[in-house]
Amino acid sequence: MDEEILKRLEEISRRLGEMEARAGVQKKPEREALKTGVPEERPAPSSYTGSPFDPLVSMPDPGAPPKPPISQPAPKDSIGYSPISVSTGELPGAVPARGVRAEKKNVESYIGRWFLGIVGIVAVILGTSFFLKYAFENNLIGEVGRVALGVAGGLLFVIAGEVMRSRYKNYSYILSGGGLGLFYLSIYGAFHYYDLIGQTTAFGFMLAVTAFGVVLSLWADALPLAALAAFGGFLTPFLLSSGVPNDAGLFGYLGILNIGILAVAFFKKWRELTLLGFTATVLNFASWFGAFYEPDKLFFTVGALSVFYVIFLLTGFASNVATRTMSTRGDLFVLTVNAAWYFGWCYYLLHPQYDLMLGFLAAGLGAVYLFFAYAATVIHPEDRNYVLSLGGLSVLFLTIAIPLALKQNAITIAWAVEAGVLFLIGFAMSDFRMRFFAMVVLVLSMFRFFGYDGGLETDSAGILIFNKRFFTYVVLIAVSFIMGYVAHLKRDVLVKEERGVNPFTPPSYLPKPVSGGEYEEYYAKIRSLTNQRNAVISVFWALYAIVLMAVGMIVGNKHVRWSALALFGITTFKVFILDLASLKTPYRIISFTVLGLILLFASYLYFRYQKSIEGQKENTAQ
Repeated sequence: MDEEILKRLEEISRRLGEMEARAGVQKKPEREALKTGVPEERPAPSSYTGSPFDPLVSMPDPGAPPKPPISQPAPKDSIGYSPISVSTGELPGAVPARGVRAEKKNVESYIGRWFLGIVGIVAVILGTSFFLKYAFENNLIGEVGRVALGVAGGLLFVIAGEVMRSRYKNYSYILSGGGLGLFYLSIYGAFHYYDLIGQTTAFGFMLAVTAFGVVLSLWADALPLAALAAFGGFLTPFLLSSGVPNDAGLFGYLGILNIGILAVAFFKKWRELTLLGFTATVLNFASWFGAFYEPDKLFFTVGALSVFYVIFLLTGFASNVATRTMSTRGDLFVLTVNAAWYFGWCYYLLHPQYDLMLGFLAAGLGAVYLFFAYAATVIHPEDRNYVLSLGGLSVLFLTIAIPLALKQNAITIAWAVEAGVLFLIGFAMSDFRMRFFAMVVLVLSMFRFFGYDGGLETDSAGILIFNKRFFTYVVLIAVSFIMGYVAHLKRDVLVKEERGVNPFTPPSYLPKPVSGGEYEEYYAKIRSLTNQRNAVISVFWALYAIVLMAVGMIVGNKHVRWSALALFGITTFKVFILDLASLKTPYRIISFTVLGLILLFASYLYFRYQKSIEGQKENTAQ
């Protein structure tokens, strides 16, 4: 009988080994022992009383990904054999661990644990507050007794939370947080309802509760407790406000509180505290401004804003760049909104009496963000979102500074120069984003130049060429050409998105509308010279087209030559259609003759350099 059982076991082991080989599962030493008949050594004497078939079942590795079960029909001569999932180790008829029902149970569990717990602790705090109010109105318990009951309840909740932390960590946070809430409520009642303590004493007690909550959160490694303690700390000025302004005390308290909380956020990597601190600071400042701001507090207010701005700017930079940590959406939110909040309030306070100061402030902010963008590129270039945000803020503030400090055409000129500088910085930093921002600023300057500067009345309106608007045009053309030439020289480092733009094309298109606009304005003031105006415009366009074509042949760039051909087409249309119908005979002769001669010369150039043009390698920025 024993021999028969051993034969059956060997047969089962052999079949399982074949199945494991097909499934790629490594053999277990227990099964090898069955085949060889040599028992495996165990570290201690075994008192195993289970079934002898148990070692045949391979238990799944919890960390291994699930594999599709491989099963075979039971052989007819096997004893009690049933299909077994070799790859997962699941027995027939086992209930799946995951599924729709399991997901519903998770949602139910989440609601039962968190929703009920939080609502419960809020209900207790509200019940306590109603009790204090009711006891005060009906004189049920002495004033000291009422406060003492609240403090005792807080201690009870904190102790209960600590006791249960080892078994129910998240539930303990709810209890401890409720205890901190009762502490705040009791101190508020002692100050506001019963006048048992003064404002300074209540302030000290609440500060102590905040510090206790932060220490407790560090001890328990619990972010929720730290957030609750910080929330209570920022709520303290609202709870203890007496209606009498104490500006230095309020902002000093908020500054110290922010530094402490942000230090905890930095060392524990609890970034949510940074967002909480920033939001609470914004709300506290808005509340103070609405209640206590006076015009004679202008520079004190700007100074307080500056302190908070620097705190959150340095905290964000240290938390992300200095520690080489990837930024989150919350980090980027604080970075951008902090800049907007600070400059927005400064603009509201300083405009319009101190516009020049605002211009310098915006320029200074742009320089600061440019420095931080460069530092982030050197120290932590992997965090592209943070670097891009810093660079974008730098460009934004530098662009805002120009119209605040300058007027009329000088704004367009400064924007164009800014675009050129940012473009060169983009190559120096090997950062295509900075070059992209430079192109945005250049386009902005062109929009202003075409849409606004053309309608300005200048003090040199009677001068044909050498006036303010023409100088603006020249600067735009020069900056565009320099940017294109630098991009052409550095074409090997351009990213894919940049290589589709030909660097010489933008400068080639600018002078036509620019110079045409100059002639248009000049001759528009002398209505009797309409024929001269139209003739001169046609001649100038034709001359510019031939110069452009010559440049295209010299540098070997087909895009520039095509620009010249397009301009020749426009000029030809103007001469043959518009000039023919509107010009008097002498001026018509000039237009047709000059255009014809220039076109003949252009044709000669194409015949002269045909082989060079058709055979040369086009020098394009790709």
